[in-house]
Amino acid sequence: MVEKAASSEAKSISEYEWREKLAKYKDELLLTKGVRLRKKRTNTAKLVEKMPEMLLDYKRDKWEKKMKEEDKAK
Repeated sequence: MVEKAASSEAKSISEYEWREKLAKYKDELLLTKGVRLRKKRTNTAKLVEKMPEMLLDYKRDKWEKKMKEEDKAK
């Protein structure tokens, strides 16, 4: 009984410390998350700008491959 009470008390103290740390560093966690999101947005914007070129390259490569196959068939 005494062991259970001691372990539950130790557990509640460790949980309290964890929550205290979370509250203390919550602002820093949110700021880093915001920075990561901004970086992802800039990367996405760059990709959207490159999309037409990428699509044309893909279509050209596919067409060239098709033409090579037709030449081989002849």
